[in-house]
Amino acid sequence: MKNEILARAITEIDDDLLAEAREPVKKKKPNYRIMITKYAAAVAACFVLVFSFMFFGNYGRSGELDISIDGQSIVAGEDDILLPRISVHTTEQTPRDMKKMTVPMEIKVDGRTASVTASSGGVIHTESGEEYETLKVKSGTGIEWVVDVSCKSQFELTVTSKKQTLVIKAIYDSERECLILSATEGKN
Repeated sequence: MKNEILARAITEIDDDLLAEAREPVKKKKPNYRIMITKYAAAVAACFVLVFSFMFFGNYGRSGELDISIDGQSIVAGEDDILLPRISVHTTEQTPRDMKKMTVPMEIKVDGRTASVTASSGGVIHTESGEEYETLKVKSGTGIEWVVDVSCKSQFELTVTSKKQTLVIKAIYDSERECLILSATEGKN
């Protein structure tokens, strides 16, 4: 029964349809003007995107802080950073000097300056060795925050830029002999 239906369907195919099926399909000529316009628009969009990131990427956040401690970025609200005792001691130091801990850090401020203030018990050392309690720094400046853990166990370092204030808190853990650092967003 199925063979009869198949045979009838094949024999009833119109000869015009078979002739048309044997002819090759004509390809459309590509319109080069439209193709070139599409590629040029895509390239122009890529350039606009790249240049907008170059010119406006950093400047849109003017005044934002990026502080790194031993290569690790410290951000407000993130987990604490455990900093082992990293001060270098020499035989010429007094026992009081041995209770000082140093926190090396680099401050980046989108091409602007920032004000750095250490709380009591802490001082800021510049790369040239000068000592300050309050210091204005440029972007990419490396400083050392030196804290005296012989008299206090909690310290604060406030870094203020044009639009942001970051308060870095250090708590000395005497059992492990390390500083535990955390950061919070301050009022600007």
